[in-house]
Amino acid sequence: MQEELVPPASSLRPVPPAARLDRNMVSIETALGNESIREMYPGAAKVIRREKKGPYAEFDAACNTSGSTWNPFSDEFNYIFGQWLVNEDIPGAAFKRLLSHKVVRERLGLSFKSMYELRKLILQIPQLAPFYRKLIYVPGMRKPAEMFFRKPEEVLRDLWSRPNLQGKIAMVPERRFTDESKEVRLYSGFETGNRSWDLQDQLPSGATQVPISLWADKTQLSQAIGMAVNMAYPVYMTISSIAPEVQCDPSEGAHVLVALLPIVKATRGLGKVQTKFFTQRLFHDGLGEVFEGMKEAAANGMELTSANGEVRDAFPILAINSLDFPEQSLHACTRGCPKCDVNQEELGDNKLGEPRDPSQTLARIRKAAQHKSPTSIDAYLKTFGLNFVLKPYWKDWEHVDIHKAMAPDILHQLYQGLIKHITRWCRTLLGDAEMDARMAALPRAHGLRHFDQGISVLQSVSGTEHRAIARQLEVVMASAGVHSRVKMVLFSLIEFTFMVQAKVHSDDTLDDIRKTLDRFHEHKEIFVKLGACSNLHFPKMHALLHYTDSIREIGALHAVNTAIGERLHITQVKNGYRTSNKKKGQFGAQLCRYLNTHEAMNWLARRVASTTQKKSFDLRKRCGRADRNAIEYAKQPPARIAITQIRQAHEARRFSELLQLFLEEFIVSQLGARAIMIPPIPETNDSLVFSVWYHMHFAIPDLQTFAATDTQDIAYAHPVRRSGGSSDSTPSRFSPIFVRPGEEAGACGTDGLRVGRLRVIFELPSELRNWLERIGVELPDKLAYVEWYTNLGSRDRTTNMFQVRRLLEQGSDGLPTRAASIIEAADIRRTCFLAPALDVPTIPSYLHSDNVLDTWTGQFWVNSRVDHAMYRSLLKQ
Repeated sequence: MQEELVPPASSLRPVPPAARLDRNMVSIETALGNESIREMYPGAAKVIRREKKGPYAEFDAACNTSGSTWNPFSDEFNYIFGQWLVNEDIPGAAFKRLLSHKVVRERLGLSFKSMYELRKLILQIPQLAPFYRKLIYVPGMRKPAEMFFRKPEEVLRDLWSRPNLQGKIAMVPERRFTDESKEVRLYSGFETGNRSWDLQDQLPSGATQVPISLWADKTQLSQAIGMAVNMAYPVYMTISSIAPEVQCDPSEGAHVLVALLPIVKATRGLGKVQTKFFTQRLFHDGLGEVFEGMKEAAANGMELTSANGEVRDAFPILAINSLDFPEQSLHACTRGCPKCDVNQEELGDNKLGEPRDPSQTLARIRKAAQHKSPTSIDAYLKTFGLNFVLKPYWKDWEHVDIHKAMAPDILHQLYQGLIKHITRWCRTLLGDAEMDARMAALPRAHGLRHFDQGISVLQSVSGTEHRAIARQLEVVMASAGVHSRVKMVLFSLIEFTFMVQAKVHSDDTLDDIRKTLDRFHEHKEIFVKLGACSNLHFPKMHALLHYTDSIREIGALHAVNTAIGERLHITQVKNGYRTSNKKKGQFGAQLCRYLNTHEAMNWLARRVASTTQKKSFDLRKRCGRADRNAIEYAKQPPARIAITQIRQAHEARRFSELLQLFLEEFIVSQLGARAIMIPPIPETNDSLVFSVWYHMHFAIPDLQTFAATDTQDIAYAHPVRRSGGSSDSTPSRFSPIFVRPGEEAGACGTDGLRVGRLRVIFELPSELRNWLERIGVELPDKLAYVEWYTNLGSRDRTTNMFQVRRLLEQGSDGLPTRAASIIEAADIRRTCFLAPALDVPTIPSYLHSDNVLDTWTGQFWVNSRVDHAMYRSLLKQ
């Protein structure tokens, strides 16, 4: 085999009782910050010495010598312009044409005059692990195929020493408990799982385990037909014990592309079994070459130096494989379940097989090799659910259990698996026309896709679309005329899907997950009896049984979701493909150069952000929680209107009456017996002009992990919008909302929580503000006109959801009118997704998403599945 270094850039994560879930949630929040209920592995991850100079001492010295924070760039302007050129993938020819204009060239005053000179500057930035090129040959190939890869041990050294990851890598296994009794375990990151503790038991005293996670999957690079290069086979690597929130953020650079495996067709003449053997051997031989150095390090250890100069004796061990089912089978050399030996006929049953043992797997493969023909080898291994790979890449890799390493796959097993199947079954039972009509009639919600044409018209449905369907399918089927067991199965599956995605689990919540899954299996045969499907025995059905055990082994699942790999395909492969010439034999080298350039600039950007104390190093990245308030509005009100317009456009018919009532109560609350009554506010007083806002933004914190990104939400109070002189208009949008006075946004539970509908967000006019100041009343901030629904009450026994209906009260004229109030806008917590309980065989044709909240006079379901923040907020009974 030939090996060569690729030149660098310049030249190249009913149902169980909700009250119990809430109890566990609270205990988790309390336990995470309590050191007394954390049990650390004794003597692990000892520092063997400290280096006086860190891994980037030379570059730091150069920065100090130049006196520039932006080194190797001369100043901030040159740095930002260079970062923009690289991040936006500006072609060199386009940059050259820009600088060909003298006036532009002189105004910019850049220290680099071409992309070539920019790359020379980038070469002065510490380069990450270099790429190598190797020719690989497997019998059955016409000619050797090239493979581009990095040496994983070099990638590991780079990840371990990155300043932005300092303090974010858990080096010591630990056990977390909910309270001092230490009876209930907590599971979050990999270091809190049983697997981390067990691995440490196998290592020498004082050693540091470095668990490795792999992502691997073929990806299509272009939809165009006839392209010379249209597929790539990337393999990504990270350290499993990096903080999950960091792993879930692609901009942190915690995942590194370590290999581009060859995609080669076997020569003609090979039979079906021989072709399968060829494909599997090509894959394992390729990864075997890539990870050869890691096997030696896992056996004998390797020194790793942190950014602060601490040196540890580290043992890299393959701990997690985040793969879809075909890739799991390929990596583990299995067919059927890669984790247990369950029979094909029992895949739909609620039971597990015996756990697979990698040594037994290898022994059976060696015994199969004694058979004379490929067909007999394949037939022999089929009885054990195995595939023939004589030398898997994980063979002789110390402490590796490839079967335990297979992580649950939320994207493909749940959203693209069971959710996809159950959606199709529900369509069969309800009928596409009725399903589409009910989906289309649901009101719009921020952050949730609305299917205005239904779902039967969708083609090649993505995981994102199935996620949106799952969050709405429950309320669609809740009132549909289908068997109650159908609803039970559906609600149990969606509940399971949300529960397993929690960022922290306890033994109690894992028991609840298992009970939910048991309920699903207890009733799932109803779909077969009703003819919606023929059988339920398939691998993704069985895979659900492994979720709770896997969480106990490797921690929470949000950092091992294959959706991360799909995102990596875009940022690390497809973006590079678009900038290449797309020619066969050249794309691989060009992608390596592309990644070298981008990774070096991202490294510098993180260093600059750390040095200058900036919140973000990415010019395109939105501000995080530290930069946002819990509730935000537009800086300037988009409208200033009188009471008459408010009553008409916003349908706030009792605005004057309720504003008078609010101000009287507000004054009494501050002045008490000294209160002065406010003069009456006439309904037709157009001299009072109110500043009105059309929406309010919420930043909802995660209830489990403070480091997690806030959930963004928007409540609308927007009247009909007309486009200039055109007759076209955009319908009004008045969002349902949750209101709870005096609590922080996002607080868990339903105590004191009310459902309303936002009509107006406004501020008192200067005349009223001045009058309040004169009598010594502290001014209120923004106010909101809200129409009320009934109290949440108790949950529906079948669906576990709340139901509400529009609240009416007797008006001044003696007729029923919508109950409403004016409240302080700060008491609004977030939006609420209300879905009409359409308990009719066929929904009325006049109902659609824009009028259903106004027109439907029956009950509404309170959908808690809009997002995970909503789900966790409504856990308490």
